[in-house]
Amino acid sequence: MAFLLDLHVDTVARLHHALAPVLAALDSGPVDAATVDSLVLATKPDATPLHYEVLIRRDLLDIASTEGPATAHGANPDAYYARICRRLDLALALSEKDVCDDSLPWAVLEDLLKSQTVTTCSHIFAWIEHNAPRLTRNMVPNKSKALLLLRTLNDLLRRVSKTGTTTTFCGRILLFLSSVFELGERSGVNLRGEYGPEWESVQKPLDASLEPQPADEKRDG
Repeated sequence: MAFLLDLHVDTVARLHHALAPVLAALDSGPVDAATVDSLVLATKPDATPLHYEVLIRRDLLDIASTEGPATAHGANPDAYYARICRRLDLALALSEKDVCDDSLPWAVLEDLLKSQTVTTCSHIFAWIEHNAPRLTRNMVPNKSKALLLLRTLNDLLRRVSKTGTTTTFCGRILLFLSSVFELGERSGVNLRGEYGPEWESVQKPLDASLEPQPADEKRDG
């Protein structure tokens, strides 16, 4: 068991060295999709998809752990958001080149969205909206990628809706889900016919000064 663990650690370390040019290019500034694709294809082929996934998750979560100082007052949060999005571009390119499973971007997004503030999640979701055609390509309902997408965005929607100040963000998530899944999708149908508790109005006492006065009292006044 220890030998196998050392073997996996060694493979991830060699893969990190092979991907170093890609990571360095991503950190230096914006990189076009063609460059990312060429760098991805140049990496060592002896690593398994799992090794790539471990490396990408670790690298992205290391960056995500710096959210506090990166978005603090006086910092440049746009640079942090751009760095996150470029790592997501890499995960998407790895899945499109069949280096990793096509569900990798959503698996990474699920972890990432849980670890970030709502403000950062809004910027990450903008990346999702921009890359929607690529993220949902060849997606089969009730399969791995579709289930990951649904779970990730439902968790985000549940969390965002509790803040009470992000109505627009909630609407963006719902519009995205409605554009991806059909109206008859089981996840959006109330199969059990369950409803919430009935809404009971609260009677607010009227101000005494606003109550109507009898006609004779008005005449005496």
